[in-house]
Amino acid sequence: MSYHLCPVCGYKKMTHPPNDYYICPCCGTEFEADDFEVSHSRLRQKWQDNKMQWFSRRTPKPYDYNPELQLRNLLGFKGRAETLNTVSKTDFDLKIESKRYGNITTSGRTFVFGAPSENLGVVTG
Repeated sequence: MSYHLCPVCGYKKMTHPPNDYYICPCCGTEFEADDFEVSHSRLRQKWQDNKMQWFSRRTPKPYDYNPELQLRNLLGFKGRAETLNTVSKTDFDLKIESKRYGNITTSGRTFVFGAPSENLGVVTG
């Protein structure tokens, strides 16, 4: 079975491509409906604001579910250099605001933006 990547949350085991009204079991995005007039980064921000909860009642949440890792991997899969608007660190929390990916908030994680040959930097929380 081949799997597909969700461009909103980074879940990489979708059983269908992100189109034709397929709903991501992780973030709940219904492709070609929810993303018709709203960008993937806005949908991602909404999912983050809802504490990155597993959406589906039908598809069980994976035992190793880690939404922060999904987001970090999603940025790596994009493979393009990222321009940061702001990076702010308070205690152990790190908030990254980006035009392309929306806001990412984490605690004690490392993010690398861009493909290996075009990294703009590493931010450590």
